[in-house]
Amino acid sequence: GDNIGPAGIGPNRPQNICERKQNRDDSDRSLFLRRLLAVRKENQRLQVRDNVRSGNGRLENRHIVEPDAMFGSATLFSEFFFDPGDSIGSHPHDNDAEVYYMLEGELVLIEDGVETVLKEGDASYAHSGVSHAIENRSDKPAKMLAVILKV
Repeated sequence: GDNIGPAGIGPNRPQNICERKQNRDDSDRSLFLRRLLAVRKENQRLQVRDNVRSGNGRLENRHIVEPDAMFGSATLFSEFFFDPGDSIGSHPHDNDAEVYYMLEGELVLIEDGVETVLKEGDASYAHSGVSHAIENRSDKPAKMLAVILKV
């Protein structure tokens, strides 16, 4: 055996995720994947858009990881900043799914006509075939993480 205990401790413990991947296979793709992806905050792209998906206001988001760095497994990994009154209008998910995770504040999720208030630490998952929108109806800014996954 590998002598790896429950916490990954032992003489044969891989030094990091890169080494673990090396031990699994040697395909060309894994050569690239062996490098740990670290994206410093100062290198993350900021984007400002008006009326996102026919929503209200000017929405700012920070692309934490760009789509091409996720090898087709996801198309969005971003932090969104909502001022009071800002929203992302209703939009469907057909061949993907979206996860929202609330970082700060409060937003109203409208999913297929059903409203749910999301607060810090809450999450939602819109699977393929679902339409949803999200709005800041409060008088304070809000922040959420959004990830769009390929399904």
